[in-house]
Amino acid sequence: MTPIRSAPAPAAAPAPDPALVPAGAVSGRLPGLVAAFSTALPRLPDSALGPLLRTLAARTWGRPTEGLPLPLLLRQTHSPYVLELASSAGALQGAAEAGEAAASPPADGATAGPGAPRLLAVKTADCVPLLAVDVERGAYAALHAGWRGTAAGILPRLLAAWRTAGSSLRAVHLELGPHIRGCCYEVQADCLAHFTPAQLHAAVETRAGRSYLALAAVLRTQALDAGVPASQVHGSAHCTYCQRGPDGSAPYASYRRAGHLGQPFVGTNVGLIGMLAP
Repeated sequence: MTPIRSAPAPAAAPAPDPALVPAGAVSGRLPGLVAAFSTALPRLPDSALGPLLRTLAARTWGRPTEGLPLPLLLRQTHSPYVLELASSAGALQGAAEAGEAAASPPADGATAGPGAPRLLAVKTADCVPLLAVDVERGAYAALHAGWRGTAAGILPRLLAAWRTAGSSLRAVHLELGPHIRGCCYEVQADCLAHFTPAQLHAAVETRAGRSYLALAAVLRTQALDAGVPASQVHGSAHCTYCQRGPDGSAPYASYRRAGHLGQPFVGTNVGLIGMLAP
C-alpha cells in the first residue's frame, strides 16, 4: 500500500515468536480443510518462507512436516488476478501457462478444489488476507486484497468464477484476517475515487478533516452484492498497525507502521488455506 500520512505509531516491544492462528470461520468447512492467519513472520525469499510455513503448519495441525506440501506462494502485484489450480493434477491454469515459474506465479489470489493435498498462501503487510471456501463445490481460495486489488474487483472476480462453475454462492464462507483497519488507515481522495459510492457507504469515516477507509466494509459489500449471505462474511478485529499484545509487542507486521517509525520493513503476515491428506 502507498504510505499516507497518519498519526505516528506507538513504539512496540519486539514481536513474539511467529505462529499460525486457525481461521475458525472457514477451517473444517470441508473434510481436511485447514486455514489460518499468521502473526508477524520474517521477511524471507519464497524459497525460505515456504518451508517455514510448512513447519508452522505441521506444528499447528499436528502433522509430520515431511507429509505436508509446500505452500504455493504468489508473485503479488496488487492485481485482481486469481489463479485457478486444476483439481487433480495440481497444474496451474492461466498465468503459469505463459511460461512463469510455477513456484511464484504472478497473481494476487489462487483457488483450488478437491484433489491432491495443497496449501495456498498470500502475504500481507496491512492489506487484507482473505480466505474463502465454497462448501457446495468443494472449492477454496486465498486472496491478497489491498485497496488496489479490492477496487479492481479481486473478490467479485473470484465469486463470479465460482458462480460460472455452478455455485449458488449460498454456501460460501469468507474470513478476512488481520489488516490495517479504519481506525488507522488514512487515505486521500485519489484512493477513494477508485471505489463506487455504494462501496464506500459505511466504509469511510472522516476525523479532523482526514478520511479513513475500512477495506473490510468494502469487501463485505462486494460479497453481499454477489450473493454471499451476510452471516457468512467474517472479519478480524485486529489492526496490523495498532494492535498490541499484553506485553506491548506488535504481533503483526505493518508496512505503514514501520515507515512512520522510521524503521526498516522486515516482516510479513500470511493467510494460509488448504487441504491436508487424511
